[in-house]
Amino acid sequence: MKIAFIGLGNMGHPMAKNIIKAGYEVYVYDRKPGLAEELVKLGATESLSLGQTVDNADVVCTSLPGPAEVEEIVTGSGGLLQHMKSGSVFIDFSTNSPILIRELAILCEEKSIAMLDAPVSGGVNGAKSRKLGILVGGPREVFDTYKPLLDAVGEGVIYAGGIGNGTVCKLVHNCMSASFNTVLGEGFALGVKAGVDPETLWRAVCQSSLGRGNGIHVGFPGSVLTGEFTQRPGLPWFFALNLMSKDVTLAMDMARSLDVPMSIGAIAEQELNEGVARGWGSENCFKVVVLQEERVGVTIRAQDFEL
Repeated sequence: MKIAFIGLGNMGHPMAKNIIKAGYEVYVYDRKPGLAEELVKLGATESLSLGQTVDNADVVCTSLPGPAEVEEIVTGSGGLLQHMKSGSVFIDFSTNSPILIRELAILCEEKSIAMLDAPVSGGVNGAKSRKLGILVGGPREVFDTYKPLLDAVGEGVIYAGGIGNGTVCKLVHNCMSASFNTVLGEGFALGVKAGVDPETLWRAVCQSSLGRGNGIHVGFPGSVLTGEFTQRPGLPWFFALNLMSKDVTLAMDMARSLDVPMSIGAIAEQELNEGVARGWGSENCFKVVVLQEERVGVTIRAQDFEL
C-alpha cells in the first residue's frame, strides 16, 4: 500500500514518522525543502513535486495549517484532485472547516475518491509519542478498512460519524477548552483580587465538585500559576495561541452558520484575537488569562508551584 503524506511541519513530521515505523511504504512531500531528511533515512521516499508524491498512491494524507491550505492543495492547479487515482482514499489530519470538508468530499466522490476527515488532538508531544487522539468522520466502511493506518498515527482513534463530524468534534472541544480558559481567568482574577493566594485557590477548586478527580486542566496551573507561556521541551500542555485562535474562529463560524448562540465562545474568540494582536501568537494559549490580569490589576502566579 502506497501512502502519500503531505505536510511535514511540527505535527505532520512525527505523524509521518510513525506511519513509516509501522511498516508502510511512504512517500513524503512539503513545499519547504529539508524537512524530509530524517524520514528518508527511516525509509520514506521524498518526492520533488506534489504530483510525483500522489501519483498511484492508495492513500493520501495531509497535515496542513488550515482550511485555505487544504483547499488549495486539493482543488488548485496541479492539486490532489488532478493526480489521485480512482478508488484511492484522502485522509485530512488538519484542523479544518466542516463546511469545506463536506464540499471537498463531494468533489472527491465525483472522482471515485473516498475521504475521511481526521483532525488530531494531543500536540507535538502526542504526535511524537503516538498518544494522539484522532477524531474521524466519513464512511464507516472506509474508516474500518483504514483504521490500522490511523492506529499507526495515534492510539486514541474515535469514529465520529459522517464526513465532517470528526472536525465538528475537534472544533467543539477546542472551543470549550478555550472558553474554559477564559472562565478560569475570570474566576481566579476575582479570587486573587479578593485576597486569596492563587495556589490556595487552585487547591480549593481542585477539592471542590468542579475539580475533584481531574484537577480541572493541568495546563492552567502548569502554565498560568508558573508563568510559563513559552514552548519548551517536555511541556505536554503547550498549544500555540494563534492555533487556538484559528480553531475557535472555525468553531464560531460553524456556530454562526447553524444559528447557534455561543456567548462564552464569542468572548473566548475575542480574547484570543486580542492575544494574537498583542503578538502572543507563538506563546501558550493560556496567555489569554493575562488580559484579565491586566484588567483587574493582579497577577495569578504561585511561588515555587509544582503540579
